[in-house]
Formats: sequence, structure tokens, C-alpha cells
Amino acid sequence: MPLLCAQQVQVRQGVLEGDTQRGVRVFKGIPYAAPPVGALRWKRPQPPALWTGVRGATQFGPACTQPGQIAPQSEDCLYLNVWAPESAHDAPVMFWIHGGGYLTGAGSIPLYDGTALADLGAVVVTINYRLGLFGFLAHPRLSRESPDWVSGNYGLLDQIAALHWVETNIAAFGGDPRNVTVFGESAGAGSVSSLLYSPLAKGLFRRAIAQSGALDDQLKDLRTPRGGIESAEHQGSELAAHWGCGGANTIPCMREMSARLLLKMTNAISCLDCTQHDTFGPVADGYVIPGQPHDLLRDGKIHRVDLLTGSNRGEGTIVIGPRPIPNVDGYRVWMAARFREQSEKVLTAYRAESNDGVRAALRDVYTDSWYLCPSRSLAAAEKVSYVYEFSRVRPGIELRTTHGSELPYVFNTLRPFRGGLEQMDRDLAGLMSAAWYRFAATGDPNGEGLPKWPRYEGSYLEFGDPISVQKDSNCEVWRFNGHTSGIPGGTF
Repeated sequence: MPLLCAQQVQVRQGVLEGDTQRGVRVFKGIPYAAPPVGALRWKRPQPPALWTGVRGATQFGPACTQPGQIAPQSEDCLYLNVWAPESAHDAPVMFWIHGGGYLTGAGSIPLYDGTALADLGAVVVTINYRLGLFGFLAHPRLSRESPDWVSGNYGLLDQIAALHWVETNIAAFGGDPRNVTVFGESAGAGSVSSLLYSPLAKGLFRRAIAQSGALDDQLKDLRTPRGGIESAEHQGSELAAHWGCGGANTIPCMREMSARLLLKMTNAISCLDCTQHDTFGPVADGYVIPGQPHDLLRDGKIHRVDLLTGSNRGEGTIVIGPRPIPNVDGYRVWMAARFREQSEKVLTAYRAESNDGVRAALRDVYTDSWYLCPSRSLAAAEKVSYVYEFSRVRPGIELRTTHGSELPYVFNTLRPFRGGLEQMDRDLAGLMSAAWYRFAATGDPNGEGLPKWPRYEGSYLEFGDPISVQKDSNCEVWRFNGHTSGIPGGTF
């Protein structure tokens, strides 16, 4: 083996050369799988190619193809990034899965810079994975060509492939492959939940952190309509027909179409009243995800790992956006259509006494049903779990602690994009990032500067002003199947 300089590492594919920034070694744009293009579109990820010589690792790889302005982007996008302390040896590994409604996002977004967590002692990995119709499209003919007789969930298979890459290679960066924590927010938290359910991910991580997006209820089923939601294969068949692809030539036709044209012709949206017909995400296929989350939780079919999970106090604000239902009568009609025979129970718990109260009631419905209560269900399923709520409102921010507000505190990447920063924000970012690191290192987030954070038995730690231990909310109202918790799709 050739003598390597400080910025070089030997991984299975070849030698990488990265940068050193502020005492942290950084390696960007590392391929963990073959480009999923051409005949590999809508197939499980394949091993990456070997290379000779030294491969530069100082530029991020392109984001996966998606709507929106992230650039550059490409179907050739299965890359990961590593931040490692210069002196790392058997360091805990923090494996980040980005959010974005399974439709947008990338591991290269500056908000997810791993420098601060690496300064604490972690080896941080961020990844790209296939998104939207490229990551989660199912079709009967795609299922038939698969040796496992399933389709969809390619984005989850990408995440599992990246975890296998970490298992094989992370020691070269000073990380401990036996001490990996998967963590993610929004669709990333939904992905973490999916990995907890997936037999394909067993043994690939030791701990898990799910921020604002745990899955505890209903997913689209691969072949069977359930709870008024069509099957994933039916959705794919309708899309193929819409694209003008049919018969024996369906899949070749779909693979020959350009990525941009497919995006243009596909109505992937996020809205208050949209259904899973319009969205893409994890599929209960009996293989990657062996059943519906509520059944798997009930039956204890979940990997037994240490868990940290929680949500933000004003999560639902981003969901309702600028489209509130205008009055109490409209609110009741919407609730009846959304929750059917359960609507009176939900209306009793989430009253809108006046037209002015409708927006707040809607916000609380989404906060609790999509975020807060699913995190409690997931926490209750693990023997060792810690629950948080984030409630800090930065100066000048009108959306309260909405979806994603905790991210710059977890990564300690605070920037005064909007509003201002106070010393409390800087202190809170230091405390939260340290707690997340300690949990990854030891399974216990407790440490200096925090009140005693109890294991979850009805109490949680509120990261607000001040930081304090609080008693849990009542989630009994949401203990019914079919409320479709989690992320339905969109730019979250």
C-alpha cells in the first residue's frame, strides 16, 4: 500500500484525497453505489466502481434529480460526505439522512455541515438518496423484473447501501463501524423509522435519532389499497399510462425518457388536502418494509436500539401555510372528510371556538398527528429512549418553532438568515449538539448544562427558554389506524 498523506484515506474502491478545515478532515462526493442511470433506473443500488490513482474528494457530488433550485443535480447522485476529527480512532459515527418530503434535499446543504459535531468527536456522514419518482416509484412490471418481486423503496435501498459502505470503510476515517447512529429530520426521520422496521438494515446501526417525522401509522401498500389509499403499483401504472408507456415496452419506455421530462409530466405536490396519490415515499412492500408501521409497532417487530426522538412545538405551521380553512363550519367539514368516523373524537380534542381559532386548531392537529404523537409511539416501542420538544423562538421569527427549526441547533450551524441571534441561541446550539453527540457516543444524552433528561416514561426534555423537564401530552386521540401520520410529500 502506498504511503498516504494526512488528507488521504484508502477505502475499498481506491484512495481518496480530501481537505482539512479547522482541524477536521473533510471528504466530499464519495460514490457509495454505481450511478442509477439508464438500465439501472428503478433498480436496487449496485456496487460502486473501483478506481486507480488518487480520487479527489473536495467537491460535493450533485444532488439527486428533484424539482426546485438545488444545483447541480443529476440522476448520477449516489454520493456521501465525511467529516472526521484529525485524531479520530474508533469514534462514534453519526449518519445523517436529510429531509425534504422524499422529494427534495441533499446531504450537501450547508445547514448539515458536520464540522461542529466532528469537533466534539464524531465522524459525521451525510448522504444523497434517490428522491420522488426516481426513489419510490412502484409498478407491476418493475416488481416482476426484480428478484425480490417488489418495486419502489429505491431511496431506502440507497440508504441501506450507504450504511453497508460505512460498515466496510468508515474505520479508514477513524470511525467505529460498531457504533453507528442513524439520524434524520422530517422525511429523514421517516427514513430512520423505516430502517428500524426493515430486516435489511438489521445490525447496520446501534442507535437512532428521529426528528419530526417518525412513522407509526399507515403507508401506501405495494399491491393492496388500504384505508382509501391506492396501492403503489396502481399509482405507478397510472403514471406510466400518463407518460404514454404501455404494454410489453412499458419499462424500456419509462427508462428512455429524460429525467427532466419525467419530472415535468409528474404531479408531485404538497398541500393541505392532498392524498398519497400525489406523493412518493416509503412503501409497505413486505420486503424492505415488511408491514404497516402500526402493526409492526404493536407486534414489537422493530430493531432494538437506543432511540432519541421528538418534535417542535409549532410543526404544523408549515403544513397549513397560507391556506387556512376560513371558518368553523369549514373546519368541521374538513375534519369529517379527513378523519371520517373518528372526526368527532378529534374535533372534541381540537376545538375551534371561533373563526379566528381555526388556524391554531389546524396547526395543532398536524403538529400532534404527524409529529408529536408518532414520536411518542416510536419511543414507547424501544427499551431505552429519550424524547424532546424544541420550543425556542428566535428573535424576529414569526412561524414559532416550525418544522426544521431545531436543525441549526443540532448541527450548530446557526446563521441569522431571518431574525436575529441572541447568546441564548448560541448556548442552546452548543448544548443540543453536545447532547446529540453524547447520545451517539454512549446512548445517553445527559451532560453538563442540561437538567437531568429522563428516559422516556411519560416525561420529556423541552429545549426552550428555559430548558426543562415536562410531562407528556395525551396522544390517546390519535391511537387509531388510518390517520396517515408522517410526511405525505412536499418540500419539508
